[in-house]
Amino acid sequence: MGLTVPPPSYCQTNGTSSTLLDSRFELFFESLNGGGTWWNVIIKTVSSTLSILEGFLDWYKAKVIFYLASLIEAPLTDGNWIAMQAKIDG
Repeated sequence: MGLTVPPPSYCQTNGTSSTLLDSRFELFFESLNGGGTWWNVIIKTVSSTLSILEGFLDWYKAKVIFYLASLIEAPLTDGNWIAMQAKIDG
């Protein structure tokens, strides 16, 4: 029979990881600053998504303004309402 080694306890793994990062203050400041390649990828993805959303909102606002301007230019009359009601009643 072979010997089995029990898994390390939480205290053992926590102590190991903290000793690995002792005197590594640059990692702390890098994490505060948001540096690192993975962080740059996240920032680029979010900023590109926001630019797409802004483009869509600009297009939507332009369409709404166009339709509102056409209503101001040619407001609906009673004849329009009667014609629409006739289409609905069909």
